[in-house]
Amino acid sequence: MINKKLLLIVLGGMIMGLSNAQSLRDGIKELYSGRVIVAGKILQKYENSPEGAYWLARNYLIEERPDLARQTFEKGLTTNPTAPFLLVGKGYFLLKDKKVNEAKQAFEEALTNSKGKKQNDPTVLNAVGRAMSQAYALFDKVGDINFAVQKLEEAAKIATSPKKKDNWLIADIYINLGDAYRRANPGEGSKAFDAYQSALNVDPLFAQADYRKALIFKSQRNWPLFEDNIRRAIASDPNFLFGYYELYYYKLGLKDYEGAQSIAKQIVEHSPDNPNNEYFNAMSFYFNKNYDGAISSAQKLLNSGSLTINPRVYKLIGYCYIEKKDTAKAIPFVEDYFAKQRKDDFLPDDYTLKAMAYSTTPKRTHGISELSGWIKSRYCFGEQN
Repeated sequence: MINKKLLLIVLGGMIMGLSNAQSLRDGIKELYSGRVIVAGKILQKYENSPEGAYWLARNYLIEERPDLARQTFEKGLTTNPTAPFLLVGKGYFLLKDKKVNEAKQAFEEALTNSKGKKQNDPTVLNAVGRAMSQAYALFDKVGDINFAVQKLEEAAKIATSPKKKDNWLIADIYINLGDAYRRANPGEGSKAFDAYQSALNVDPLFAQADYRKALIFKSQRNWPLFEDNIRRAIASDPNFLFGYYELYYYKLGLKDYEGAQSIAKQIVEHSPDNPNNEYFNAMSFYFNKNYDGAISSAQKLLNSGSLTINPRVYKLIGYCYIEKKDTAKAIPFVEDYFAKQRKDDFLPDDYTLKAMAYSTTPKRTHGISELSGWIKSRYCFGEQN
């Protein structure tokens, strides 16, 4: 007869072993899938190592929690002031603070501290290039994007030279290089496309590569190729939330509400612990013209205390009040949406929404002129993602 107590102990040990077996790379891959809650739980186990702190901070950045990311880097630097990955994080936030020269010094120090006998460490070159490229995109073109391109090209050359290659790292370098190419030459996507394809050549299941290709087609408004590449990304990684989100909002734009709700179910299935799942319940009420139900559901999310609330929740409530012919109540939610949403994620309809909210308020004509400015910046000067 099996000793049940012993069996429970053995099973418990096996489960604990499986949990502890999750590597730093596992956490990074969850981050790259967009499953930030799962990623955060794994990465927190490695917070005391410089590289672990670096990736945990990046997870916070994707969650739109920059203060926590900054604190993570600062905490790490107090005990590891010369650690290359932490210096990269320091450089990123110095760029955010518009301290360009100090940022470059931090990046150079990171590279110096990681340098081997003959060449730079490609993982640190990759981190430097990515940090500079992302800061350039997010903080009004601060820093030298061509320096980022140079470091990423160097990283690709070094990473592809040894006999024993880390294909995941090489693919990641090509992804960041493609992003840097797009930011250095807005509106010209051929070099970026080639870089993303290079990522797929070394790692055919690297979902971020198909996703980035989809974003190029999105900027060109080539919707069939956009959708095809998004679906390829999801096929490569069934947990790829970034892809599901893109499909969801694409279906909304087509007013295919049944299709959108089908995608929403898959999002919830692949991120069951995400408090933002309540947003999809609210949207379901909205699709069925139950505006009070939608408002109640959305308010439930706003009152949840979550630190990572989807800004679109405020927009949804604004639309509900406008449908209820109560523009006065819509205004604060529309204003909250514009205050909290990233500027790269605004849509033309957002400015129409603002105009509708202000339509019955004297001397409040915001919206239409901003829409004109959005169109000029997006289609005349090149969309950047």
